[in-house]
Amino acid sequence: MRFSVRIAVTTALALAALIPAVWVLAGPADVGSAQRDQLKSLASEMREKMDRVRGELVRARMELFQAYRAYQLDDRRVKAAMERIGKAQLALLNLHLDNQIELRRILNESQFEEFRRKMGRFGGRMAGVLGPHDDGPMDRPPDKVMLERIGAGPDQVRRIWREADAPEKKAVLNRLVRDSKRLIELYSRYDLDVDAARKLVDGIHRSQMDLADLNHKWQQTLRSVLTEQQFDRLQQELSKMFRPREHRRRLGGRF
Repeated sequence: MRFSVRIAVTTALALAALIPAVWVLAGPADVGSAQRDQLKSLASEMREKMDRVRGELVRARMELFQAYRAYQLDDRRVKAAMERIGKAQLALLNLHLDNQIELRRILNESQFEEFRRKMGRFGGRMAGVLGPHDDGPMDRPPDKVMLERIGAGPDQVRRIWREADAPEKKAVLNRLVRDSKRLIELYSRYDLDVDAARKLVDGIHRSQMDLADLNHKWQQTLRSVLTEQQFDRLQQELSKMFRPREHRRRLGGRF
């Protein structure tokens, strides 16, 4: 389920965010010079804004990751990081929508449809777009092998996974899939229903925040089930997963 959610939202964001970024390669043949200048300006402006917001999102997620490494939770620190993440996620969603609106102001319907068809050829390049609720290592339940390595018993494993598979979380993930699919559909049409898109953006954001709250609840459960020694061992195991991702980011890889 988590993979499906990530793919759905990633696809929606790809349609929204990457259209100006690759317009030189995929743009309609009949785009005039004035339109081309407008697209260039839009691409530059959106790239700058999105890079700035993504940077804030990465920093906020790193702050939350560091807060969750401690056995004794600092609720104030966690809440502050979650709020920063939520603001950045919402800002990205709104930027994507703004981008879609501006694109339709520049291109006519036939140009947009041709552009959209050509954009499909670049689907493989879109996979690196950051999904707004992409979870980190501390949001994922450790697998059975990892729990066995830290010395967790069968009852501890059951309690951890019961919380991780809570019905409330599945319901939130289902909402994210549903709203993301609807957003994809709206973004594929030239006659974009902006009001409906804004409602979907708000719904996706609420689901993101609900998911963050549920992940926080799971973090609290984790500490109530594991001993401090087991928890510290878990951090060591998670760090092995996290460092390669950080290395890829420093080299310019995807988040």
